[in-house]
Amino acid sequence: MNITGSVKHVFTNSSTCKGFQTLDFITKNDTRKIYLLKGLSDTAKSDLMKQIAQNLFLNEGIDFEYHHCSLDPSIVKTLYIPRLEVVLTTSSNSILPTVINLDECLDTEKLIANKEAIQTCTDTMTRFFNKSQFYLQSADALYQTYVYTTETSINETAKLQYENSIMRNISQLVADNKTMGHSRTLFSYAITSEGIVDNIHTIIGKTKNIYLLKENLACNSKNLMNRLKSLFIERGYSIECYISPIDPTKIDDIIVPELNLAFTASHAFRKPKIFPTDIYDFTTCINKDIFETVELGADKDFKLMQILLDKSYSALSNTKRHKETLENYYTNDLAKVNGLYDTLYNEIKDIYDATV
Repeated sequence: MNITGSVKHVFTNSSTCKGFQTLDFITKNDTRKIYLLKGLSDTAKSDLMKQIAQNLFLNEGIDFEYHHCSLDPSIVKTLYIPRLEVVLTTSSNSILPTVINLDECLDTEKLIANKEAIQTCTDTMTRFFNKSQFYLQSADALYQTYVYTTETSINETAKLQYENSIMRNISQLVADNKTMGHSRTLFSYAITSEGIVDNIHTIIGKTKNIYLLKENLACNSKNLMNRLKSLFIERGYSIECYISPIDPTKIDDIIVPELNLAFTASHAFRKPKIFPTDIYDFTTCINKDIFETVELGADKDFKLMQILLDKSYSALSNTKRHKETLENYYTNDLAKVNGLYDTLYNEIKDIYDATV
């Protein structure tokens, strides 16, 4: 009887209100083997990784991480197998990888025959993507304006006391391992061609203790999350931090696997699909009388921001549409692709067999 593993879905890159960001999670400590999949066709690379993952996932019961493309969330950019310390990725890294060149499988005659059409499509795709980034930069200005307008309503003393109380409670639950831990940083949700796509439910999974942090854009858990991150690292825990694509300086999720513990923020841009153990409500630290006096003007700014975000999603959708057109020119020799698949699968299977 086969044992089924679990799949975690994350993003290692995203368009953000501070520009496009790519997070490098691969370190020498995390991996024993890295395969760099090179090639023009994202679909071919993604399909190959999915095929390997599904076969090992279904047949061997190994847990995986899919690192998705933020432009097109259906595309997998990286397959990470923590148990085997194996990475298959399309992203170049300073660590020396084994290179798998899928361009060797392409129909080059078709590419040459359609050279001008490919260039036109590429240029159009680039222009739509750049437009999406301009919209996000404008949205960021309105986001900052909203926060600036509403932050006067925060009862700073009450907020600090609330954070200190939470820290005391969590500190009592966290033993000191007398060593330094470490963290890795990813996106649990991203700004995509489909709008905001949130995968936190696959990341938290069956975590036993989940704390939901209810907040608004100004009165938020940013400071608390930074304090929690420091606490866990200083006490020797390996943690996962997931940052916001709206404000990449803000941690929205912290997972502590060793303690079966998670913290996740809920706000105007994402409502996590989880069942929390407890809720910390930062909106209780808002002076409602002051907030009511500034809310009308701030709400107008927020609505304008939403309009700009929608325009960014639309521009990303057009980027994706032209990227799909581009993919139609990349015809692969299936026999060669299958040969590469067999080689990769057998190598990874050998690594697995050596760990059993």
